[in-house]
This record gives sequence, C-alpha cells and structure tokens, in this order.
Amino acid sequence: MKKVVFIFLFVFMLIAVVFAVDPTMVKVGLSNTSGGGGDGSIKPGQTVYVRAEGNGGNGTLQAAIHDDGASTNNKLYISYYSDSPPSSYLAYDELNASGFSVDGDTLTYQFIMPTNVSGSQSIQIYFGLIGQSVPPPFPPTTYYGDRAYTYSGINNAPTNYDAYLTYTEDSSTEAPTLDLPTASATIGKNFTVKYDQPETAYEGTVKISFARTGGSVDNNSPHVLEVLSEASGTDISISFDGAELDGASEVILDSGGNALVDDAEYTVKIEYQDLAQNAAASDQNSGVDYDDDDLIEASGGDYNSGVSFSPGSKNNAYFRLYLKKTAGGTAATVDKITFDTTGETVDADIDTLKIWRSTDNSFSSSTDTKLVNVTSNFDPVTFDFSPDQQIGTDGYYYFLTIDVNSGASTVHSIGATVNLKTDIVASTSIIGTFPIEGGNHPLPVILSSFNAQIINDMPVLTWITQSETENSYWNVYRSISQNLGQAVKLNEAIIPGAGTTSEPKEYNYVDEHDVIVNNSYWYWIESVDYSGGNEIYGPACLTIPQAENPSPPTVPETYGLMQNFPNPFNPDTDIIFNIEKTTSSGELAIYNIKGQKVKTLYKGNIKGKILYKYVWDGKNEAGKNVSSGIYLCKLSAGDKTYIKKMILTK
Repeated sequence: MKKVVFIFLFVFMLIAVVFAVDPTMVKVGLSNTSGGGGDGSIKPGQTVYVRAEGNGGNGTLQAAIHDDGASTNNKLYISYYSDSPPSSYLAYDELNASGFSVDGDTLTYQFIMPTNVSGSQSIQIYFGLIGQSVPPPFPPTTYYGDRAYTYSGINNAPTNYDAYLTYTEDSSTEAPTLDLPTASATIGKNFTVKYDQPETAYEGTVKISFARTGGSVDNNSPHVLEVLSEASGTDISISFDGAELDGASEVILDSGGNALVDDAEYTVKIEYQDLAQNAAASDQNSGVDYDDDDLIEASGGDYNSGVSFSPGSKNNAYFRLYLKKTAGGTAATVDKITFDTTGETVDADIDTLKIWRSTDNSFSSSTDTKLVNVTSNFDPVTFDFSPDQQIGTDGYYYFLTIDVNSGASTVHSIGATVNLKTDIVASTSIIGTFPIEGGNHPLPVILSSFNAQIINDMPVLTWITQSETENSYWNVYRSISQNLGQAVKLNEAIIPGAGTTSEPKEYNYVDEHDVIVNNSYWYWIESVDYSGGNEIYGPACLTIPQAENPSPPTVPETYGLMQNFPNPFNPDTDIIFNIEKTTSSGELAIYNIKGQKVKTLYKGNIKGKILYKYVWDGKNEAGKNVSSGIYLCKLSAGDKTYIKKMILTK
C-alpha cells in the first residue's frame, strides 16, 4: 500500500478524503503535519477511505466512508470550534462532491468559513465521522486530528478557502501466496494451510476454499471458510480437521459442506480484498489429494551436521528419517525406501551402508536395531525390509550409517536425499514435504602423526598428513598448560599447506623461542583453508631436558579429552580428543549441570592414537539453542571416561 504525500499551499490542514474519476478506492494516510498558521497535528497512522464514482471532473462523492471497520453509512464532516479541546462547536458542514475538483493527481476542496465566526476569534477546525446518514444536531463523534487547523483574525465575510493535496491511487490488492498445501500434495485428516498475506484485509474478505476437481464426488464443494483475522503477515498457519473444517478457531464456515471427501482431489485457494476494497487477489494450488485413511507422514534430514568420517571408521550416522502414521487403528507397513546418495563419494569409498531403527531421535549402534546392510549399488541405494516395517502413530526414526573404506579418498563426502514420496513404498499414502535432503559429510584430512621432540637441544615439531583439501597454510601454538585458550602463536610467517592432495605430506617446525629446563610445553597446529576455515590439532606435550643430556627425552603422549576451545564460548566451540587404544564403544556427548544428556556428538568406533575434532554449536538434539550456563563434555572410550567443564555465554 503506497503512502500519500500531503501538500499544503494555503493555510489549512486538509482532511484525508480522496476523489478519483474511476470507481476505485483511494487510500490517504494521515500523518504528523503542522496546520497552516497554527501548531496542530493530525494523529499518525489513521486512514480514511472514500469511494468516488462518476465520469465527470467532480463525479459523485458517495457515503462509503469507513475507518477501521466503521459502518459504510458514515459520512465525513468538517467542524469549527473556538476552544481546544472542542466542547461546543460553532458550525459543521458535510463534505460533498460539489466542493471537489481534480487536476491530474491533485485534489482541491473548496470551503467557506462560517459567517458566525467573529474576526477576533481563534478557530480550530476538526474533521471526523458521524455514524448516521443524516447529520444530527451535534458535532462529529470520531475525530481525525487534534486541533487540525488554527486561524486567527477572520473577517466575517464568507470567503472561499482552498486546500490541496496530492494522492496516489491504490487500484489493486497485493496478491497472497499459498505455501501449504503444495500442488499435487496429499493431505490427511489433519493438515495445515499456510499462506502469506501482504496487506491488511477488508473485513470479511479473507477466504480459504477447497474446490473439488477430481477423484471421489463431493456434492458440497466448494467448501469456503472465512478467516476471522484481517491482519497481514507471512507464514500464517491454520490447522484443519478435514472432517470438521470449521473446528479451527481461526475460521467460520461461509458456504459449502463442513467436511472434505476421502479420495477427492481439490484446488485449495486463499483470497482477500485490501482495505480499499479493490478486487480480490488470490493464489491457489491444484491437484491436492485428500486421504483420511491411515497415512504415513515422512520428515527428516541431515544427522550429525558438519561431522566428518575417518577412513576405516564404522557406523557413522549421517541421515535421519522419521515415519509415523497420522491416525490410529491398524499399523501401516513400509516395504522399502530408496535414497539418492549425494556428495563426491564413489563406491570404492564405501564398505557398507546400513539402515537402523530407533525409538528416539539419537543414534546408538549399541541400542538401535540394525535392519539392512547394503554392500554394493550405493547410488541410489534401496533398503528392502523383510519383514515389512510396522509404522504406528508413535513412529520410528530411521538412520543411515556408513562404514568408510580404509582407503577412501579424503577429498570426497557423502550425504543422502529422499527425493519423492514414491521412494517410500508403503501400504498407504505417504505425505510430507519432498525432497527430504541431508547435508554432505566429508571424509576428512587425516593427521596420521603429530610429535614434539628435542633435536640438537631445540624443540622440533613434526606432523604428517595423509591428505589435504584446499589447505592454505599452518600455524603453530604453544602453552605452558593443556588449555588452548592460553596458547600463543609461535610462527611469524605462515607455514604453507599442500592445497588439495591425496598424497602424504610431512611438516617440521623448530621452536626457537625461550624454554625452561624441566618445564613442560603443549603444542597445537592449526590448518587454515582457502576460505578462512580452520582446524586445530593437538596438543603434543614436550618436557625440556637438561642440556648436558644429549640423548633424546621420552616424549609423553597426551591422551583423553582436551579442554574445549574457546572456553567460555559463543556460539560454538571445538572439542578435540585422542585415545591410546582403539575401541568400538566410544561416545562423545554433552550434558547439562543436572546430568541430563543434551546432545550426542558422536557414537561408535574410535581409533587409537588419532586426533578427533568435533564442533558443538550450542544446540540440543532437536536443533534448538540451549540456554547459557555450565555444561559438561563427556568422552567414554572403552573402560575410560573423561569429562571437561564448558561455559556457554550469550
């Protein structure tokens, strides 16, 4: 809706009335403006609509004047007062078409000051509505403006006064957008209509309709419902029961039957008129199937977002699919599910793809049920269930996992997508928003070793990568404790990386900074890619020996869970760990201070003497941000447990 600019060429504060030669509604918004010769103002945010019809220059000013839902027989008046706020009026006049003239987009209203106004009086002029077709003997009851105009020193002669304004015609209603249900979707007994409405609607004009276009016969079609709210907005959602459409509190039944018909096909439409009562605008989606049988609703997406999987690792969960029946009764069955494999992965990168069933949204290879293994034909990959999966109203979570081949390319990644509802073969119809897409999980850079030792009385760091992806350069950090937050960068010049390579690469760095005999130092290395993203590895610990001892010292290895960095953190933090012996029962999880699990970051096989890094983004399993406070990071690796305290700030 366009705003209107008021132009005052004479000493008068004009009223918000609009005239047009076309039979359309024109909107004029009142705004803060000083009155001519006075200090009055019109209240901001008020709007008056006036329908003007006729072919002549002036036409006929109709009585269809309304404000915020007032009755259509209201008429607009001008009143004159000698005090403010008004208590007794001197005169009032009904505005009429004969006082208007139009030149392009400029409207002129001519009036005559009442003859009973004395030359010495200070006059306040108000504009307002009277809710009757015939003016009663009292001033307007709804005012537009406080002391809209002040004029002093009036001569009693009936002088003509002119007021001018420019206006913009509002000739159309901005079109809404119907988001749900989508075209060709299947909706069940309980479904949602979601839409965007860009303008506030005229009262009673927002309508949602269901018009039968195919399938079962529906003698009560179309089903039209009036939305009770006229407010504009995006993602306006209304939940419906197909057996009782007006059961939704946001609507009332306008016409047609109150129930949709099973197996009928409908066109769903949203429409409304704007406040100016321009022609209704609408949007619709066709081919919507209504099925009130036992439907299966599918949803899901990426799992372990951003987590990478090491070559040789097993049971890495990367996609989660949730299936549930929409109504009670006999369970529905699922025969098979087909996933498109995304990312750059090739068959040689994969040993096995598996699908698991879980009663909750967190994957655990030790407690969840493994259903099917696939060892070939990975794109697309089809899991054929035997026996068929029984789906009830509580539903099940299905997880895809990958066993990564030990020789997998570390420049590849893997993800999954369920593209179509027909990719889920079941005993009943599938509903949901498709495609259901997951993210891609990289098969990461493998840092096969990172050591610190004394060579020629100098601390020397050595690290070897098995592959690198867009690795621009390295930095080296040192601290006198295991706390990465206390570390300082040692290298003044960057240490160039190898870019992208699948070949092993060895690096060396000599620490020429001062050290103290018998003190221990912790070292970290940081890789930075071409886009500025970074990975931190370490620490490696080194105790400085006596200078007279030429033999290399024993370099203590640091195992377990390192302190997260940064700490405190917001919004995310890096978590690094390294265990001595390989275990198949590893878990990295976040707990709150009450000991309640907040999120599982990893669960499965952990290789010994390999640095692992995970990022926690401060969200729980449901993907929602958790509150600030103290959290515990717990690493369980075989018979060993490590815990670090973390602080999330906001």
